[in-house]
Amino acid sequence: MKIGLIGFGQAGGKIADTIIKDAKEWPSTCITSHFAINTAESDLEGLNNIPEERQILLDEKIDSDNGNISGGNGVGADNHLGAIVCKEQIGTIDSGLTTVNKQQTDAFVIVTALGGGTGSGGTPVLAQHINYTYPDMPVYVIGVTPTQSEGNVYVENTLESMKTVQQYVNGLFLVGNDSFRYSDEPISDLYERVNRTIAQRLLTLLAAGEVSSDGPAAHPESVLDTAEIVNSVSKDGFTTLCHAQETQSNTEKSVLGTLFSRSTSNDNENDHVVDYLDTADSDNTLLSLTKEAVNNNNSFEADISTADSALMLVTGDSDRFSQDELEASVSWLENKTNNAQVRTGDRPADIDKVSVLVLISGLNKSSKLSQFMQSINPDLDLSDKKTSQNVRKLLTTEQPETTVDEDIDKIAGLF
Repeated sequence: MKIGLIGFGQAGGKIADTIIKDAKEWPSTCITSHFAINTAESDLEGLNNIPEERQILLDEKIDSDNGNISGGNGVGADNHLGAIVCKEQIGTIDSGLTTVNKQQTDAFVIVTALGGGTGSGGTPVLAQHINYTYPDMPVYVIGVTPTQSEGNVYVENTLESMKTVQQYVNGLFLVGNDSFRYSDEPISDLYERVNRTIAQRLLTLLAAGEVSSDGPAAHPESVLDTAEIVNSVSKDGFTTLCHAQETQSNTEKSVLGTLFSRSTSNDNENDHVVDYLDTADSDNTLLSLTKEAVNNNNSFEADISTADSALMLVTGDSDRFSQDELEASVSWLENKTNNAQVRTGDRPADIDKVSVLVLISGLNKSSKLSQFMQSINPDLDLSDKKTSQNVRKLLTTEQPETTVDEDIDKIAGLF
């Protein structure tokens, strides 16, 4: 699957920068074009892998309710202003989008922090503009949510942005900073690891349908093509990406091992890894990895029984697992997702360790989102069914029928 990648805002730009850097190490080219968009000039200056000609600065002065805002200095976590700035300078953004080769691009992916101002406010505006400019091109958003300790202004921005962006995209992937944080860890280390995690999981997913002409990845048993990836991502609800990998090859494993452990090094994406097999699944490495990925290493916490669809991609030596093992893993995933449709594929690689990527989509129930709601409304009862209903309402698509200008005005008014 080939995408046009857009990093929106400070965090989004850094994540896109990491994705472009890591993509150079992959055998296939899945990113046909890339851009970084920001309202703060200083944020763009820190990017090392997105060249200046692909950096779009929204630096015009904007008259807003808060007065005349000097361009190029950011929007100060004001997502309403972020939406206005994007609306007023959509032509500047469009100058970059017109360079995208539509024949070589399957979808757009916008990466942003939902808690900030520039990305959270501007992303719905940009997504809707892409809808009108490229009506047959899917638009996906990877949205990073703040930690609970970052403050209610970022939590409130996140909830507002989620509800708005949901109306204008084909799928919303959530990544929770809290899901990857170690205790007493510097916030800068957390952000760096989250960026690497997003890069590795996204590139793994995109590479699923890109078959090499030669080498070990040339002959997968089952190819997940672009259409299958697109059909696995639901427009309603949100999507979580789960991942687990072995730390040792099969021949190196202890037959006595029964312990799962989490890596504490900074190698790769610092994902949950399986040192040894669960006793109950000691004869099925694939099932153990699938359980570890879904239960302990999802990008955002959710009740996966509410899923609409799922996808499982196995990377590694296909001789390491059998069809029976794969079927057992799929059966377990179907049971956990309340019989959601599960698509499967493999990506042979010249490595002796197996890894599993699981995409679960159409999710509409999450205790983390309920906690976000309670943080801005302390009187909210998390045990009340209305709270779950409000989360589902937050993630329900309501597509208005309006012109592009009316739509952008409406988006800006929602913040």
